[in-house]
Amino acid sequence: MFSLVLPVWAQGPADEEIFGSATQTETGDGELDELILPDNPVEEPSIPASDITSSPIDTEQLPSAENVEETSAPAPTQPTTPPVASDTSQPEPEPRTDPTSGPDPDTISVLAKAIAAAIMEEVRESQPAQTPAPSLTQTERTQRAIEFWANRTGAVIPGPDGRVVHVFGQATPTLVCTPGQACLLELEPGEVVQDNVVQADLMGWSVELRLRDIDPPQIYFAFKPLPEAPRLTNFFIITDQRIYNINLVKDLRYSTPILSFIYPDTQQRKMEERIEALKVAKQQKAAADRAERATRTARTGVSTTRGTVPADELDFDYRIAGSAPFRPLRVYNDGRRTYVDLPTNYRGDFPSVIGGRAESNRALNFRATKGGQQIVIDGVLGSFELQVGRKIIRIRRRS
Repeated sequence: MFSLVLPVWAQGPADEEIFGSATQTETGDGELDELILPDNPVEEPSIPASDITSSPIDTEQLPSAENVEETSAPAPTQPTTPPVASDTSQPEPEPRTDPTSGPDPDTISVLAKAIAAAIMEEVRESQPAQTPAPSLTQTERTQRAIEFWANRTGAVIPGPDGRVVHVFGQATPTLVCTPGQACLLELEPGEVVQDNVVQADLMGWSVELRLRDIDPPQIYFAFKPLPEAPRLTNFFIITDQRIYNINLVKDLRYSTPILSFIYPDTQQRKMEERIEALKVAKQQKAAADRAERATRTARTGVSTTRGTVPADELDFDYRIAGSAPFRPLRVYNDGRRTYVDLPTNYRGDFPSVIGGRAESNRALNFRATKGGQQIVIDGVLGSFELQVGRKIIRIRRRS
């Protein structure tokens, strides 16, 4: 820390000159703190204006840097003798420059204030704006703790019941425990621990193996550090499926309640099994649908251009109006075409098909099947007419 002491003259009450000092302090980290003015400035006798010259500042008369740093205020100067009143009839003598009277106080005051203002402005610009830290919720604190350990042990994600889930094989997992509190290491369900468990120096760490009675059973390891436990050690677990290398860290602030794993090999195997099961289920459903449709076709099959189709897959919702020998037995559509079944004993002229309003009341193209007993029209018609001479049959779809 250093102090920059600048001489400052100020105008006091009753036109008295006040001499003080401006001290700029710097903290240990290189940041300037504030401008300090003395509480009780030293009073100086007034100096007549006639003895103050406006000549440039003589830098040799300014206090040296050593004197500035060693003193908090410059020594008071000796007062000058006021000039003797002269006869008004004689011209006033020019002001004399007294080299012993010191530099111009007004000039030094302005200079000191300008330097102090410039220093404070530079300090304000160099310091970043301090924003208060926002209050965090429990979830946000947990997430920050996870991110903290993720930077040291690899990618982790939060899991249910306070779990920290680690991707197995990505990095060496770390289990952080607080003295006096147990931390759990969760293995994959069905995983069996071998007899040749290898462990490092666990002096001060207690380890217990626990079994969760589910199907398949699941093994837990409970770790609890004592106050004298080493801050960092490791622990190996060998199972019938993989080898675990766990870093154990004793920490007074952070703790991992439960450390569990995501197993990429297990996920890949389960995904393949799920895809295969879906394929088998789809094939079984398709076979069952074909068998059921064949049964319905045999019972209620209706002929279409696609073959015989079960009646429940067709739309028979048509109203037929009019009387004529060619009045249809039924009208239906399969979603692509409209079918008109004529009476089996009709031997007259083949009727024309006139479209409705949607078809601009024009004649429509069609084709005859089943030996002239069925009319097939492309598209699903909302309304149309069958006409032979002056006889007309009107057909309209209800829905």
